[in-house]
Amino acid sequence: MVTFKPNKGLGLLAAILSSWSILSGLVRQTNARQSFEANLPGAVSVLLASKPARLL
Repeated sequence: MVTFKPNKGLGLLAAILSSWSILSGLVRQTNARQSFEANLPGAVSVLLASKPARLL
């Protein structure tokens, strides 16, 4: 398990939640659930790739 410092962990969580709410809002507006699900793995991999850089 990776241990987060509280401020960095909360910042990362807030960023994920805000991105998720924006994406869900776009999905609701455009009703493009299939395209959202198709893009989700790419978004997750980008997030995982950028996570170590943010933590350092």
